[in-house]
Amino acid sequence: MLWMGEEWAASTPWPFFTSHPEPELAAITGPGRIEEFRRHGWDASKMVDPQDPAAYRSAILNWDEAGAPGHRDVLDLYRRLIALRAAEPELRDPRLDRVRVDYDEDARWLIVHRDRFRVVANLGDQPRPVPVTGEVVLATGPAEVAPSGLLLGAESAAIVALTGS
Repeated sequence: MLWMGEEWAASTPWPFFTSHPEPELAAITGPGRIEEFRRHGWDASKMVDPQDPAAYRSAILNWDEAGAPGHRDVLDLYRRLIALRAAEPELRDPRLDRVRVDYDEDARWLIVHRDRFRVVANLGDQPRPVPVTGEVVLATGPAEVAPSGLLLGAESAAIVALTGS
């Protein structure tokens, strides 16, 4: 699920805003929601009045941004992910009982097993080998098959298809 502009890393903020015509509802909704956010650790002093029309206006996406450098790369990644998911039924299978996860908390890697596919993530700040082999079908950064497994760039991910299946 994507939120407004997330598919191109939009810089637009997304504040909570309302447009309640009933003054009583407006008077309790905004402060109540701000208090809820505060309880979750948000800095309430930086929150805007949700009834202020400026809150809504600040959330209007800048659609030109989708074609700008950096943003265009993120959009391209989402498009490739969507195309891969459309092409491979195993990647859209909703049955979670067919998914398994391996991880190494110290090495900061994660492998999600979905039939013949592996979604591999290196959450660390250094390139590292992750114990998976196969064909890299999509990667967010450097990904090289090596004898020790998949050498994955720092803070990156790859989708690997097992070969011979």
